[in-house]
Amino acid sequence: MVGRNGAGKSTLLRLIAGETAPAEGAVTQMGAVGVLHQRHDPASGERVAETLGVGHAMAVIDRVLAGEAEDDDLERADWTLESRIAPMLASVGLSGLDLDRPTQTLSGGELTRLRLAGLMLAGPDLLLL
Repeated sequence: MVGRNGAGKSTLLRLIAGETAPAEGAVTQMGAVGVLHQRHDPASGERVAETLGVGHAMAVIDRVLAGEAEDDDLERADWTLESRIAPMLASVGLSGLDLDRPTQTLSGGELTRLRLAGLMLAGPDLLLL
C-alpha cells in the first residue's frame, strides 16, 4: 500500500487488524490476521522461543521428554513444532538461532525477522506488515 503521509494507510491497517473501530460502518474480519508492528520492545529476560511464540509449547515438550509431564501435557504436545521451527527461521535468514538466546542480544533487523517467523509459524490467513 502506497500513499502520502496522513492519507490513512496505518488507520486502514489497524481497522483490518481489528485494533481500531471504524467511525462509521463496520469491518468484518474473516480468518486469522497476523500483524507485524513496526516497534517491539522485548521484555527483560525474554528468550527467542518466547518472541517466536513457542515458549510454552516447547516447555510442554521438554516436560514430557524429561518425564515430568503434567496431566494434559501429552495431549497438548505439538510433536511437529521443532521440525517446523528450523525451516521457518532459515526462511527469514536466522538459521541455527538458539531458542534459549536472550532476545535483547539480537539486532533490530534480526528481531524483526524473528517476529516475522513467529507470525508465519502461527499460520494466519493474512499478514499485515
